[in-house]
Amino acid sequence: MAGGWVVAATILGRMVTFAAMLAIGAFCAWRGMVDRACLRTMIAVSTRVFLPAMVFSTICERMDRALLLAQLPMAALAAAFYGVVVWLVRVLADRLRLDAERSAAFRLTFIFGNTGFIGLPILMTVFPGTGVANLVLFMLVDQVVFWTYGASLACGEKGAPDWLTRLKGFLNPNIVAILIALGCVAADVPFCGAAVDFLATIGAAATPLCMVCLGAMCFFSDIVHVLRGRELYVGAAAKMVALPLLAAPLLGALPVAPDVAASMVLMIAMPPTVLVPLTVETNGGDGPYATALSVTAVALAVFTLPLVAGLIGV
Repeated sequence: MAGGWVVAATILGRMVTFAAMLAIGAFCAWRGMVDRACLRTMIAVSTRVFLPAMVFSTICERMDRALLLAQLPMAALAAAFYGVVVWLVRVLADRLRLDAERSAAFRLTFIFGNTGFIGLPILMTVFPGTGVANLVLFMLVDQVVFWTYGASLACGEKGAPDWLTRLKGFLNPNIVAILIALGCVAADVPFCGAAVDFLATIGAAATPLCMVCLGAMCFFSDIVHVLRGRELYVGAAAKMVALPLLAAPLLGALPVAPDVAASMVLMIAMPPTVLVPLTVETNGGDGPYATALSVTAVALAVFTLPLVAGLIGV
């Protein structure tokens, strides 16, 4: 358990850094250096250029075929997790008596975690050898669920998107980068060192830019209303604390490697992804509410994620 609190302190340091980036983003928005129009462009660059570059270069540098095969149970655990969390968050939304738009935003916020911008740096820090493989396999399942169930939920009364829209979702740069990199790893295709270094340099900007954008989004949203309501605290307590703590002993009893089980717990405890407010707003939902809920939950994760790591003894 003592080792768990050492890891928790390390995670706390990373999360405090992320929180400082959020503050920088809010400051930039307050001073007028970032407006709503350029914010969407910055987020698009971060999610469609920098994040795929970071994921691709990291897979190339830290994974091989043996590691990929050894960590495959993570994909099955991720599928099981989404079956549970979809049900749990729907029950919570019903009990909170949210209207249709806010229910969809609440459910999206607390179903899908920030696997790339926060999850990848955290798992690379905690598990330098296997963290990337665990994250990538989880992320594949996450994207499948997001662009099927998540896309349908975001559309609400407008109805589920057609097959072409869903196909475009699956062919987003992150999924393409993961599939190409994993295909090369599985086939033992050698990578060009200069190209990987170039992508790693670009990808290093992904997390800082994302956190700055989230901070600016926080400034433009009505966080006071969210802080005064119950949804934030109920959702964060259930999904980001209670669920991972309950899952830890269950995962520990399964015939999987300890690092897979611990990585899974940390992925469950991740705060919301930046894609949620963008998806909600794009589909005509309550974008300001989803933004405020997501950003405040990320801020809470500065405390909840290290707490979970310490209690489970990572």
